[in-house]
Amino acid sequence: MRIWRKAFLAIGWILTAVCYFECLKSYGRMETRDTMTIVFSDHCPGGKEVRSILKKQEEAKSEEILCFYWEGTLVSVAEPAYARSTRAHLAGIQGEAALFDRRIRGFSDDDREGCIIDRETAEELFGSTDITGRKLVIGKKTYVVRKVMDWKQRCILIHDQDESAVYSRVFYQCGGGNKTAMANQFLMRYGLTGEQAAAGALQAASCAAVWMLPILVFLKLLIYGMGQKKRASGRREQVLWMAACLVLVAVFIRVILQNVYLSADWLPGKWSDFDFWSRRMEEEQKKTEYFFMISRTAGEIEMLWEALRTVFSGILGTVLCLVLMRREKRNTD
Repeated sequence: MRIWRKAFLAIGWILTAVCYFECLKSYGRMETRDTMTIVFSDHCPGGKEVRSILKKQEEAKSEEILCFYWEGTLVSVAEPAYARSTRAHLAGIQGEAALFDRRIRGFSDDDREGCIIDRETAEELFGSTDITGRKLVIGKKTYVVRKVMDWKQRCILIHDQDESAVYSRVFYQCGGGNKTAMANQFLMRYGLTGEQAAAGALQAASCAAVWMLPILVFLKLLIYGMGQKKRASGRREQVLWMAACLVLVAVFIRVILQNVYLSADWLPGKWSDFDFWSRRMEEEQKKTEYFFMISRTAGEIEMLWEALRTVFSGILGTVLCLVLMRREKRNTD
């Protein structure tokens, strides 16, 4: 019976480690940068206006990074060599492609002939995903495949030259300071209006899921160390266990400070502003609600999927660890 109990515990700890590894892997694939989506209202800029804004930003050497997004429709896509065809969602961007999806960093804004394609469309057109450099045709224009992505949405991404294209949103990133206020200033600067959407709450939940298990293990070790200190018979042994506990706390605090930071958006201008936190919570709630209301791009769908995997894996790993700890304590008692 004892052998089966040990085997059960061993399998449980292995599953806990697998869950936490999956949590870390999914969190690492997430878009965790402070990128905000601004959906334009009243007036959506055209291709010429977007290029003008990007040029002015470059000339001003602004710290703001922009990626304008043009949401197209379903189009017929053809592979000329073998006359295969399919349908996929066509989308266009101008600006920093990494704000759309960090994995396509380097997809230059000057590359008007290239395109990024999803895996499913690539396999249907070419029968393979190793198709970098292959050509496809949309309408009368030929594009060269630069990269194949594991998007959950059938999508072909291009840098569009069409001046009549209307850009419905912009992905916005800035340096320090209050990002909400800076985004509003950006809109006012160019006579634009829009609603801000962000997945800050989702990213915070993912970050919390990552830290749940380490905090649990830290508390378990700290409680064990303090218990050993109380049970120590000699003064020297008590001092050693106390020192071990202090070192553990110091290491944990250092790790937290190195990996967790508080955005300037969450710091009040003056500490006497007691309504600041409630206002910020309301702002963040509105941004999160709007993020779930709008149609999401391929990059946002990918981020949402990885966030859900992170939260699920983190919670499952923590629950398994709690169950195993309680079982071990019951066995020792």
